[in-house]
Amino acid sequence: MRRSSGAIAFDDGFAIGGYFRQVGNVAVQGGAVRQNGAWSQLGAAIDGSIHALLALRAGGLLVGGWFTLPSLPGSQDLVRWDGLQWQAMGTPPRSEEHTSELQSPCNLVC
Repeated sequence: MRRSSGAIAFDDGFAIGGYFRQVGNVAVQGGAVRQNGAWSQLGAAIDGSIHALLALRAGGLLVGGWFTLPSLPGSQDLVRWDGLQWQAMGTPPRSEEHTSELQSPCNLVC
């Protein structure tokens, strides 16, 4: 792993985000999920890096950072993962602080 920006409890495991291309011996890009003792890619590959993860009370994750999703035209820097696919959330303002509101030192579920 090159660099992880955070981890959060998610479903029956946890998710990590950052700027990396591999976790253990599994190729991933930007985000990974650990469930049932195994790593896998968090959704489709991310081009860039995840800086913040937030578990949503209704299920899924809100993911922020500096990235695009080649598989989801129009997505940039802020997306929702519903457990099956990415959903674009619009493009937030570009600043170094724009993902800090999503960060949760206690893995807050909202």
